[in-house]
Formats: sequence, structure tokens, C-alpha cells
Amino acid sequence: MIIQTHPYSKYGCDAIYRTYNYSDAWDKCSLENIANDDSNFAIRIFHDGKLWNTGGFTGIRYNVSKEQLWKVHPDYRNADEEIEICKCSYLYFVGRDNILTCLQDDCGREITYCPNCDYTLVAEDDNYDDCDDEDFDDYSDIPSACVGCANYDGNFYGEHQLICAINPYGCGSDSCSDFTN
Repeated sequence: MIIQTHPYSKYGCDAIYRTYNYSDAWDKCSLENIANDDSNFAIRIFHDGKLWNTGGFTGIRYNVSKEQLWKVHPDYRNADEEIEICKCSYLYFVGRDNILTCLQDDCGREITYCPNCDYTLVAEDDNYDDCDDEDFDDYSDIPSACVGCANYDGNFYGEHQLICAINPYGCGSDSCSDFTN
């Protein structure tokens, strides 16, 4: 299936295309990424109740994806305005004085870190701006020189990650002379 990985949805992962044919999924994902300047899409395999990252052109499961298809507990379904989403797609409930888990399998437990990715959870305030989130680059595993670059690939081919065709292992610095918008 192809999911939208950015921007993050208030309702978890958005699956935009489902197929059993990996080459169809690859083509559709490539077209979606070309057609959408402000969104990223990626291929995930659904197996054993979890979403998995793929390991290349063959569509083999590589590792468990940080994004998952989370199910909100019925007690929290009517409180959409209080449910927030972590950078990994994990949904949590922000109360007046605490942050609680709100998922079907883990409900009402007080947390300060995301149980899925260990990201520090803070209640959003009026001054919060996604663009100012300094930890986002660390979480996303995208080299800082590659953030926003049209050449960035980031997929795994076998055991190796391809950063881009020009610099397969990355440029090794905070700026890249081959950066393309």
C-alpha cells in the first residue's frame, strides 16, 4: 500500500493506494511524489498486522515502519480536538495537565515520551510551528543537506540505503552543491 508520510494526518496514516502488485505501487508512489510538492508518499507492506518498510525494487519486507495504522480507543473518538499526532504517526491525547495514550491496545496511560519512537511529547501551544521543530531532522533520518532536495531517494536496496543517484552515500556535509528544489 502507499501511505502519505508527510504532512502527518490527525487520523493516522492515510493509505491512498492498495495493491498486491509491487511494480504498480512503485509507479503510483513515484507519480504521487512528483505531483505533490508539499507531501511525501512511501510504499509500505502490510504483514502480520503491521506496516513494514520495503527493501528495494523487489518489495521484500525490510524492517517495521515507524508509521502504523493506529486504532483510537472508543472513549477518545469524540475528543478529536485534543488528539495530537507524533512525528511517527502515533496518536496521543493531550489533557489539561498530562499526556495520555489513547489507542485501542494501550489506553489512558500517562506518558511523556512517544511509546513508538521515544520522541519527547509536549503539548502544542499557540506559538508552536512545525517549521521550528529542531528534532524533526533527527527523527526523519534524512541528512540535513538533503531535506527538501528533489534528488533525495532514501530507499533501501538490499542492505544499503541510496541517498541519491548523484551522491549515493550522501555528500558528507551540511550543504550539497547538487541540491535541487
